[in-house]
Amino acid sequence: MTMCLISRCFTLLQCQQIMKFLLLLCFYFFGVGASYAEIRSAAEIIMTESVISSTQMANSSTQAADARALDAKPDVQVADSGALSVKTMPRSRKNTQYFYRNIWEPTYHILRLNYCMFDGKECGMAVASRYCRMLGYDGADKEIVANNVGLTHVLASKAKCQGWQCNGFKLIRCIGKINHQPAKPYYYREKRFVYPRLDSYRIAWCYKDGKECGQRAAYSFCRRMGYLQAKHYKKETEIAATKELGNQKLCFGKDCSGFQYITCYR
Repeated sequence: MTMCLISRCFTLLQCQQIMKFLLLLCFYFFGVGASYAEIRSAAEIIMTESVISSTQMANSSTQAADARALDAKPDVQVADSGALSVKTMPRSRKNTQYFYRNIWEPTYHILRLNYCMFDGKECGMAVASRYCRMLGYDGADKEIVANNVGLTHVLASKAKCQGWQCNGFKLIRCIGKINHQPAKPYYYREKRFVYPRLDSYRIAWCYKDGKECGQRAAYSFCRRMGYLQAKHYKKETEIAATKELGNQKLCFGKDCSGFQYITCYR
């Protein structure tokens, strides 16, 4: 019993209690005034402090193990490959599947897309995500800057940048989520076409020779796409180049107008 108690001695206070217990035990055996109750009380104190000390050591070991586990977790980093700065957005590890589209040298109104917004406060991934959402995706998760493009167009603005200091995008990767629950049949009766085009040109606001504008041109586009009618549409002005559906006539310059979107229905 004495060896067991000595092996549990971790603090100076415990050593003092053990010495007191041993002295009382000697006094009891030699008949020098020590009672059995005093010896039992000293033994209970030693055992209680030993249990407390063991519990504290176990808690300390658990906290140290948790700290090592936290230190071992990897961090998300931004890759820098040579002269190209590649930025990616972290995604959650949930069981979600995605689909992607790589857009190399993305353009906006024929010109290369500018790297920043008009105010210069939003650049890079923010502009890329906004660009992808305009195309119908959930956002962007990767972009590569292209320095010194020379001539760019600012997103959601009529402003342009011209000169060696103008930067654009080399790559934008748009991302969307795959829905494993098929859409109901009536969902397929309606579809919105953002920036509708004909032979790579934006569709002109008017159908033919500057006449039959708006509804007639939107209706013709929807019929070409296999739908019955045009449900909604929106006009956009000052488009760099457009093409009329009625006679394939081209228009260049600030006076050209077209569609920002057309919603077809069947």
